Amino acid sequence: MLVLRYLLVSTFIASGLAAIVMPRAQTTCHNEGTPRNRLGNADLIKKGCDPSKKSEWRSSHNCNTKGGKAYLCVTGSGAVCISGGAIKSQNMEGGECFY
Repeated sequence: MLVLRYLLVSTFIASGLAAIVMPRAQTTCHNEGTPRNRLGNADLIKKGCDPSKKSEWRSSHNCNTKGGKAYLCVTGSGAVCISGGAIKSQNMEGGECFY
């Protein structure tokens, strides 16, 4: 039984299917304390990260579950706004969820 299990797992990994289900590394957003007016540029607003909209600090998957329309994550390399169904799969923590 153990050999069969090993063969199934090995075949699964070798076939490239493991890349589909392997979890992505979590991204930690550093939005806390970031002045909202600094983030209000036109590109972020177009994508839905509008400072005039209601927002809460959440993880990306919880943002999606609670009906969020856009998610703002600030990292050392800049700010990114994700909108729509892509929010849930981002695996981000500490970002701002816009409704």
